[in-house]
Order: sequence, then structure tokens, then C-alpha cells
Amino acid sequence: MSQIDFMTEKRLERIPRGWARAPAVGRIALRLGVSATRRLLGDRDKADEQLGQTLLEELDQLKGMAMKVGQILSYMDVALPAEISAQLQGLRSGQRPLAGEVITAIIAQELGAPVERLFASFDQHAIAAASIGQVHRACTTDGQQVVVKVRYPDIASSFDADFRRLGQLGGMAGLITAVDGGALVRELHARVKEECDYRREARWQRRFGELFQHCDSITVPRVFSGLSSDGVLTSGYHQGATLEAYCDTKSSAQRAAAGMSLYRFAFEPLLLHGLLHADPHPGNQLFVDAGIVALDYGCVRAFDAPFMAAYRAFSLALLDDDRNHFRRHAIRLGLAPKPDKLDFDELWRMYCWLYQPMRQPHFRFDRQWWHAGREFYSPTAKNARYQGMPPAWLWLQRVHWGLSAVLVKLEAEGNFAALYRSALMRGERAAAAAATNGGGGHA
Repeated sequence: MSQIDFMTEKRLERIPRGWARAPAVGRIALRLGVSATRRLLGDRDKADEQLGQTLLEELDQLKGMAMKVGQILSYMDVALPAEISAQLQGLRSGQRPLAGEVITAIIAQELGAPVERLFASFDQHAIAAASIGQVHRACTTDGQQVVVKVRYPDIASSFDADFRRLGQLGGMAGLITAVDGGALVRELHARVKEECDYRREARWQRRFGELFQHCDSITVPRVFSGLSSDGVLTSGYHQGATLEAYCDTKSSAQRAAAGMSLYRFAFEPLLLHGLLHADPHPGNQLFVDAGIVALDYGCVRAFDAPFMAAYRAFSLALLDDDRNHFRRHAIRLGLAPKPDKLDFDELWRMYCWLYQPMRQPHFRFDRQWWHAGREFYSPTAKNARYQGMPPAWLWLQRVHWGLSAVLVKLEAEGNFAALYRSALMRGERAAAAAATNGGGGHA
């Protein structure tokens, strides 16, 4: 969740729950219809602007799952008009926070003391308001600048309700594809519920801090454990640019360096330790001259050693142009639940496209490459009905696509292949050593 100043005139007293969420959904549907009519009449720009504003306001008010979807749409370069995408960028930091007095009451309840005793100063105006909680600046009693993330009240129950609706759609997906839609929804639900637990997030934040403590280009904010709880997370304050501001003001060399830092942050923990920071949207990064500040550790997926062994073998087959091993490990991972019906040549072509940055000694993330991948994921794609999406694989796909979308905006280029292969081979050696020593669990 990025730390961005915004206007706070439209503050919320509470998050809509239950049937109270229905009117906002209805307004979104109505605006979609009005927008379509205006487009047919030729007033495209006005229609797109109004639809974008409606989506921003309504999704922002709903928070939770609805806001998460809007955040993803804001940076994934999907087939939305530019005016709508521009409006949805506001969801990365939010536009309608909960009122400051509501937040201070939550903090007092969570930490057992009034805000005035806990902090030397506390700014009631939020600097970010995202899907699960919002962020405020503060200063500790010993003078350290911090940000305090506060979970919205009852947000977990809103996710439960939203996922019950998603579960019905997920079950239908299995009727026309090889994807187990119900399993995917259950996986999503489990991970999102984990995001509501700030103690868990603090543990992952400290773990990633350990992994990158000697890396000058990647900063993980410190956790202030004494000012954190299940619903409050206090971290060190850092300044940095948004993705758009960084792209507008920095040289190609600086953007390339930032891109390499993002790539390292995504794949080194995965390939070496089986840990994936699975929420790559640009609101979770601040861009600085020396690299990035990586924020928000609510969505971290840990994979066990057997899965990582299969993933590394699958990736190595792609890097080494080994189609036989590619086929075997695609089946092993559950990507081909109906291997007799799947076109493996097409599957190979798709993953060669996705792994192209890892297969070439120099690669530039550009829109031409990005848009070429859409054919593989359309409903009319050759393998659309027979290709699998195991729940664990969902997060890898999210990072591949989400990270690539950010790197395309940066127009990042460099030797990503060397970084990826080095981490992959180090992970292989570490796994072999662990097996020899009788180790297990996570890779």
C-alpha cells in the first residue's frame, strides 16, 4: 500500500456490510449501462471518464474484495479505456478513508492505551486507504518516524460474504473448463483472510527484512512490535516516488535498475526459500534512486519442498529447451489435468512467451511483448478448456503477470535471465543439501 497524500474531505464512518453493499454494486451496473449507451452514441471520452469516476468512488467505498479487483485492473493493462484505467489508479492509495476518530478508537482498543500515550504525534489524516486497512503517519515517543496501518472493523466478514458469492461462480467454472473453480476460490479466500491478520504480516515482514538486510537496492521497513497487534501494524516510515512519477522523471538506466530490483525481490525468495510476495501491484512499492522500498506483506505464499522441486524442474526445462521434461513436469504440477486433450505444443509456446525474459541474455519489457501474451489467455485460446490452474499456481501467475505489467510501465530492460537462473540453481543446490541432511518443509 503506497504512502501517498490525498484529500480527505469524503471520509467514511463505516465500511458497508451485508445488504448495504448491494446499492453500490447496483450503481456500478447502472453506470456500466450508461457508459455503453454513450459509447454507442459516439460520446466515448465522456462515458469513459464518468464510468471511471463511478468505479473509483464505489469500489473505494466498498473496500475489501471489490477494491482489490479495482486495484488489479488499475495496473494490469487490460482492455479498459485509458480514461477508466487512469481513474482506477486512485484505488492504489484510496480516496475515502475512515474518519480519524474511528481509527484512533480502534488503535486504543487494539494496543490498550490512548493514541496520545502511544505516540508523540499521530496524524488523523490518512496517507493511504486500501482494501483491508488504512495508513497514518506518526512519531514514536522516542522520536522515530513511523506509519501505522489500521485494519478496518469487520472487514474479514465482508470478505466472507463476497467469497460466498464468488464460490457460486467458481463452481460453475468447472463445468466448462479443466479449472477447479471452487478450489481456486477457497485458496483465494484463505489467503485474503490471512491478510487480515497483521501479526502474521509482521512476521513475514521481519522475515523478508532478514532476507534482504544486506541488499542496498531493496529496503524492507522495520516492524515496531511494541506498537503492533492483530489489527494494527506499525512500521518505519520511508519516502519514495510512485510508479508513474518515477517513470516520468527517471532515466532509462534508473528504470532498468529499479526493474532489476523488483525482479530480484520477486524471484530470489521464491527460488531460494519457497516464499512469494504475491501482491505485486505498484501501490506496494516506493521507488527510490537506489532501488525500491517493498511494502505490505499481508499476501505472502509459502510453498512446500515438493511443490518447489516441481516448479524448479519445470522452469529449468523451459530455460534449457527441454520439451520432454516440460511435458512431464507440467503434468506433475497439475497444469495439464487432461493431458490427452491438451495441445502441448501450444502450452510450450505459451510458457516460452511467459519465460522469455528468463530465456534471453537481454530482454526489454515492452507493450508489444505484453500484448502478444493475451492470445494464450483468452476464452477462445486453443487450450482454454483443458489447461489447469492449481491453487498454488494461481499466485505464481499473479506475480508473473502483475510484475510484468509494472516492468512494462518502467520499460525495464537487462539480463533478467542471469538473475533468475542463478537463483534457480542456488535453490536446487540448497534443496539437495536439505534432502541429504534429512530436511523438509518449505524449500
